[in-house]
Amino acid sequence: MKKTILIAALAALFCACEEFQPVFTSDYGKPEVVETVDMDATMTILQLKNKYKGVPVSFDNDDENIISGIVTSSDSTGNFYKSIYIQDETSGIEVKLGKYNLYNEYKLGQRVYVKIKDLTLGAYYGQIQLGYKDQSGEYETAYLEIQNLIDRHVFRGAIEAKVKPEVLTALPAAGNKAYQGKLVTLKGLVYANEVFALIYPDPNRPHTKENPENRVFLSDGVWNIKTWSLSEQACKKHLMAGDWDAAEVGSGATRFGLITSAVKSDGMFSDYVKEYKDKGETLTYKTMLYNNAAAQSITQYFNISGGSLGLRSSGYAKFNDVEIPADVLSGTPVDMTGVLTWYESSSPCWQLTIASLDDVVYSSNGKKLY
Repeated sequence: MKKTILIAALAALFCACEEFQPVFTSDYGKPEVVETVDMDATMTILQLKNKYKGVPVSFDNDDENIISGIVTSSDSTGNFYKSIYIQDETSGIEVKLGKYNLYNEYKLGQRVYVKIKDLTLGAYYGQIQLGYKDQSGEYETAYLEIQNLIDRHVFRGAIEAKVKPEVLTALPAAGNKAYQGKLVTLKGLVYANEVFALIYPDPNRPHTKENPENRVFLSDGVWNIKTWSLSEQACKKHLMAGDWDAAEVGSGATRFGLITSAVKSDGMFSDYVKEYKDKGETLTYKTMLYNNAAAQSITQYFNISGGSLGLRSSGYAKFNDVEIPADVLSGTPVDMTGVLTWYESSSPCWQLTIASLDDVVYSSNGKKLY
């Protein structure tokens, strides 16, 4: 099957700073009483995004400009992480706030205004984001995180009507900025019998492409993963069942054998090898994967006119271990509503993030899957 997704390039998407983490959601009862504001936007979201030309743009001296949009994302199930997406009549964008339980503060359908002074417009592998300047220089943007910064830049307006998703029967043109961060309904998606995941023998050690011994790809198949994503317990069950024994350690041209292989004594895990050797035991990469198992984000692929779409779900989402219905796995078409994002690589692709499983219905009759 011809893919529009480059597996090796997708690996970078899962680096530690950006991957999903546990999100503890709760509803605190009565809604917070917030004094809302009414401001005038000075530019559209698409006009702002068009300022990005491949390098970060810092608005250090911009005292004037404001964007405005309606909230289209909710982290109530844990599948959106420390950001909100807002959308106006031209496009949508991720605003990186760096907080949990954002759905309690920024309601679906609520107007939000963002003063861009001192903020930075950047991208994460092609997906344009608005955030703070990353002092480390490792990423193009960082989360605002500090409440004082959020209060100076992000303002809540009135709750208006929820955004009506645009209905699509085919993927947009590659990289179309107007569709990045936009709420859409994709119709007629057919399961592609393909998953992607990147897991680490030791997630606490470096695991970028420069550290291939600490990378294991699950791709070019389904690996018996029939759920939207995986909890820690589910990962351990797959490992114990041998479902992933054919997976290789490494990336690119650098390989270290199957996960069942003994860990290299002269590699980055030499200290672990010595520890096991001193006990008279042989350490395998599979043992390390089991010992360090954690909830795992999974990308499930679906085919649609124009290419393949990656549906990425967090291992910490409330629906992580829910099984995909057998008829969907067998090819029954579904419609999905979520935020569309772009992933730039040598083989670019579109991805979708849903808020809950209520956002997936059968194409034939519009009924929910569960």
